[in-house]
Amino acid sequence: MVNLPKAAVLMKTLAVGAQLWHKRTMEPELDLKQASRETLLAVIAEQQDTVAQMGKRVEGLEARLSGGGPEARMPGHKPAAKRKKPAEQEKKPRKKHRLSFVLKRPKKHPLKAKDEERKAFVLQYRQIRKEAQKSGAKIFFVDEAHFRADADLRGKWVLKGEPALVDSTSPRWGEKACYYSGVCLETGEVEAMEIAGNSNAETSTAFLQQLRKNHPGPLVVIWDNGPAHRGEAIRSYLATPDLHLRLVALPAYSPDFNADEAVWEWAREEVPANECLGTKAQVYEKMNAFFDGLTHRKDEVRHRCRTLLQARADALMFTPAVPLPSLQNVVPTLALV
Repeated sequence: MVNLPKAAVLMKTLAVGAQLWHKRTMEPELDLKQASRETLLAVIAEQQDTVAQMGKRVEGLEARLSGGGPEARMPGHKPAAKRKKPAEQEKKPRKKHRLSFVLKRPKKHPLKAKDEERKAFVLQYRQIRKEAQKSGAKIFFVDEAHFRADADLRGKWVLKGEPALVDSTSPRWGEKACYYSGVCLETGEVEAMEIAGNSNAETSTAFLQQLRKNHPGPLVVIWDNGPAHRGEAIRSYLATPDLHLRLVALPAYSPDFNADEAVWEWAREEVPANECLGTKAQVYEKMNAFFDGLTHRKDEVRHRCRTLLQARADALMFTPAVPLPSLQNVVPTLALV
């Protein structure tokens, strides 16, 4: 395209616009050579739609002329940026889901846990399960937790642009409900007991007595080595003749091995999630209803409370006698699937 002075291009465009308007209104044709710029502008201003069309044409011409020489640029006009060649264009980052990323809620990775102790406990748990199958014993994973009357904030669906708010009466810190619970993965049974204050050796003994009363036959209780699980009250109770109760301590810093942790997480999803209950009496009422409902959800209990401990113990059962050849570029845990 030949670069022309911008004033000449604009005059030519205005003249063509005026000529079109006169043809449409059947008026005599203007003498374009004698007409001044002001006359042409006045004629075009009488027809608004024509002016709009000409304006678009002028903008297009200005854009095309902006890349020309200095004579095609008006003072103060900034030329359009040159389009980059394909080789110079920056690659747009691909979306994460296209790179096999998924959004997950993280879990704590206990750095203080000792791998040797955890591996040894997997072997011990495997042996405990074998002995329980022979003797008919039930294995209960036991833990304690508290639930506050204020809302446990979780993700919720809201309209785009709207804030995610949860009403709260700001109950005091002491408004909470405390519980013991135990879960048996083989039967899907869940045992729960509410306590008035904090847990200690006496409350732990009371929960063991409740388990012993409600579940005849040999029992194996697996829990952590917290202070509430030690003390004179527990030692005295274990000395009871024909108790048939065995206590097993989890390795240190291994809550991911305790199946009862899944019960607490489950309860928080259904009871105080995004709801301020206000008082501990309301918390006890809601929590008791939750535990009562688990008696009809045993299959779900077995599925949801399964942990890394069971997965590792099951993997050992299917380990072949002859070692498999090493696989290249494969995550070690996937080799067991």
